[in-house]
Amino acid sequence: MAVMQDHVWKGYRICYASQELQKVADPILHHHESWDGSGYPDQLKVEAIPLLSRIISIDNNTITTASQPDAASIHSIGTTGAEEAA
Repeated sequence: MAVMQDHVWKGYRICYASQELQKVADPILHHHESWDGSGYPDQLKVEAIPLLSRIISIDNNTITTASQPDAASIHSIGTTGAEEAA
């Protein structure tokens, strides 16, 4: 199992071990499932994906996308601006 895919099981086990968090253990386990069944860990698709898993996935994607620099920002890293003026 790939390291990236292993984190859903770690999150599941952490939540399942806590009586207060057991309700979110299954949704956390399935937050990387894809509507077309290509996700992990169980290749669930469409309505078989728990609603809370879908919500976590949207939030996760929003956070991941928002924290990624865009191409223009990456290009400008390390420049002083003098290169653009030339």
